[in-house]
Amino acid sequence: MISATRSIRNSLELLQYCFTNNLSACVGPHKNPLSPGRCVYGAFLTDQGAVLDDTIIFEVEENSYLAVVNAGMGNPVAQHLTACKGNREVEITDLTDTIGKIDIQGPMSGKIMKNILLDPEAVFEEMAYFTFKGHYQSNPSPASTVKLKDGTPILLSRTGYTGEFGFEIFVDPRNLLNIWELLIEIGGEFDLIPCGFVRVNRQLETGQTLFLQDKRRTIRVRVVKDIRPDRTARRSIKEMS
Repeated sequence: MISATRSIRNSLELLQYCFTNNLSACVGPHKNPLSPGRCVYGAFLTDQGAVLDDTIIFEVEENSYLAVVNAGMGNPVAQHLTACKGNREVEITDLTDTIGKIDIQGPMSGKIMKNILLDPEAVFEEMAYFTFKGHYQSNPSPASTVKLKDGTPILLSRTGYTGEFGFEIFVDPRNLLNIWELLIEIGGEFDLIPCGFVRVNRQLETGQTLFLQDKRRTIRVRVVKDIRPDRTARRSIKEMS
């Protein structure tokens, strides 16, 4: 589900070329730049102006980004970024098989997470919508402070395609089953229901369109509100106008 870009200097430049949202002016009402610990929604477009995939971009640290894409789209997005890379000094990696993710959504999600996090008060402090903390690897940097009570490191984000209050948990795949079972155990007290992904109206209300794979090539950027057409598709979009 994930592609990543890493570079000495050119990751931002590449994403600015390929991604619909302006990462230099996308955070909050004052349109501040994306910064470490923040994430933003947008899309990657094909040369024809169709949606390749809608995506959330996480800025992990300066010049290092995580692109959280839809299931099965890690490799296509990585290939798209590679094709757009040109001479830029960027390392692009498909992390599909190296990161696991579980979403916990709904009004009780905070209470459930509070019961499994090692230091929930510190984690939840100033954790606004579309922010994240921690890392899914054991020792990536001193700033990785989010752990479960059993010591498992996670990247925890205040995101989710349901449009409801909730979190996404990114973790080493080897820890997925333990976390799932822990959530089911603790969540029982809060009427947690395990379920697969379903498309709901709240997604559209929050502007998270979720372009389905069978329709992706026929949907044009004009259906997405307030996004900046990426440069790879500008000519096609101009022709559609």
